[in-house]
Amino acid sequence: MDLQVGGVSKASIRKDGAIAGLGAATFGSETAGVVLSAGLTLYNNGYLGWASSGSSLGTIDTKLYRDAANTLALRNGTAAQKFSVYNTYTDASNYERGVFDWAGTANTLRIGTEAAGTGTVRNIQLVAGSNSVTMTPGASNLLTLNGGLTTGGAVTLPATQYVGFNTRSSIEAPATGNILLADWAGTSFNLLQFGGTTSSFPALRRSTTNLEVRLADDSAYAPFTAGNITAAGSTVFATNMLATGYIKTTATTVGALGSASTAGAGARSFVTDANATMAAGIGTAVVGGGANKVPVYSDGTNWLIG
Repeated sequence: MDLQVGGVSKASIRKDGAIAGLGAATFGSETAGVVLSAGLTLYNNGYLGWASSGSSLGTIDTKLYRDAANTLALRNGTAAQKFSVYNTYTDASNYERGVFDWAGTANTLRIGTEAAGTGTVRNIQLVAGSNSVTMTPGASNLLTLNGGLTTGGAVTLPATQYVGFNTRSSIEAPATGNILLADWAGTSFNLLQFGGTTSSFPALRRSTTNLEVRLADDSAYAPFTAGNITAAGSTVFATNMLATGYIKTTATTVGALGSASTAGAGARSFVTDANATMAAGIGTAVVGGGANKVPVYSDGTNWLIG
């Protein structure tokens, strides 16, 4: 059957029941669709389109095309497109939906969630087997991983965010050039282990304001080797100190020694202005005002030459 308008063929029904059209075809009405008992087939350069108004004569502004074999395309010239999958829908002002679009931000592909009215902006989760990545809108832990993270490039965080190990520890950058290691509460820190967690490996432990070199299982102190150690304050060795070179005490004056009782018995120093030589004054309390360079030690009460 050949259907013509003004002597020009517009559509035809073939013997096998197929309907062929030379232009656009409209099925159904504004409120009802069309029911087919078999599939709907379009020519390879045709499209499935929707008009912008209730009339089929309105502008067709949404089109589905066949780009290639097994490839479906949503395109309309240079107009940015948007694909929405709804979680809930009451009307155009009340919904929850996921979006995949170029329309939200110019020249940027967005994958996200949106909401309007009483709807809630929902999480986004990427899943691969038992591993997942979850993005939570507005949360301080915006990105949550239940597996590892492998990247071929840099990972950049906002300055006020952190890398966290859930309920255990976190790494932050509180200021330019600073790295902070903290517990989950952000109020303390215990042990930084190197290479392992047993007594076969070393660690650094924070104890109040002291930094200690420990075994990684925190069972005992660990040996420490350095080329030079410069101590601005006191350095405490829990066991032995072995020097293969020399131990140097920074020279000072008698007046700058400070209190012998505060330094404690056994403290040592070196002065450059003693009024007695080592040979003449050994074991006696050091007095300044001279030009003799001598070692001194504290007995807990006085600084003595020796």
